[in-house]
Amino acid sequence: SNTMSIKATIQSQWQKARDEKLADNSEEGQLARTVEAKKELKQRVKALADKGETQSEIADKFNISTRTVRRYLNSK
Repeated sequence: SNTMSIKATIQSQWQKARDEKLADNSEEGQLARTVEAKKELKQRVKALADKGETQSEIADKFNISTRTVRRYLNSK
């Protein structure tokens, strides 16, 4: 009887962890990570521009186009 309840508890925790991992790999989870990555990149681009680096230097550093750098710098 105790063995079955322990097994059920372990299985429940395993399923919960599996479901969370699947949710992280879902399209919504990937989109959220992409949005966060773009926000972080935008902040880093603005920080480098504030330090005086040129747009082409920033573009080379992050392997993005100068057009993207300009767009990030002109956004709010």
